[in-house]
Amino acid sequence: MTFILLGGSLLALPDHDAWSTQPGKLVFTTEPSNGSVGQTLTTIRVAVEDSKGIIKTTDNTSKIQLTLSVNTLNGTTTQTVVNGVATYSDLSISKVGTGYTLTAASVNVGPPPLTSAISTPFDIGAAGVPTQLEFMQQPSDTLAGDYVSPAVTIAVEDVGGNPVTADNSTLVTVSMTLCGAPITLDAETDSAGIATFPIVRLNTVATGGVLDASASGLTSATSTSFNVAVNVDRVFFNGFDDPVCTP
Repeated sequence: MTFILLGGSLLALPDHDAWSTQPGKLVFTTEPSNGSVGQTLTTIRVAVEDSKGIIKTTDNTSKIQLTLSVNTLNGTTTQTVVNGVATYSDLSISKVGTGYTLTAASVNVGPPPLTSAISTPFDIGAAGVPTQLEFMQQPSDTLAGDYVSPAVTIAVEDVGGNPVTADNSTLVTVSMTLCGAPITLDAETDSAGIATFPIVRLNTVATGGVLDASASGLTSATSTSFNVAVNVDRVFFNGFDDPVCTP
């Protein structure tokens, strides 16, 4: 607090920092992701920020409401902020659509007003329709000539990231390039919609290698990186049809 003498009276003024932390706008700190009809969306967060873009962590009273650009947004659409952030974890949408957006607006804050925010666009697809691949068991570090263990597994998912357990016939291909030569393995999904690759074995020492997964008509996926170290007891195999070479 700053005090000044004005006309013989002592006037108290807020410090500069007090003014700067007044709420000014809403911001999506966790944007909505693509989802499926009737499935719970991934957690969405909206923050109260001042004019300098700093989250007002002392705000525990503002109520923020989310509305959908078209159709109905199901769940608890109004939340009270905690430390300046409103969290939404039970929202869902009942109709397929592309380019949906959410609008965040304050419902109980007086002056200064909070500027509303609009999310990035996202899509809602039909539940249970195969659209993409996802690594369930990532490749782990191994020794040259040894099988990658645990076995790499890849799931067929719908647009919301839900496993399509009814898919039992999709041919999934994993591939990798070593020494300029592509190498591949194929496996079909089982009754749970999972393709398992128990014979991933590399003869070549490699650092930061990745596997690419693909299937006809589905969005591909790339694994996290893994390393293949020197094996002092190494015996050369052709389990992954890879060339023996020095990268």
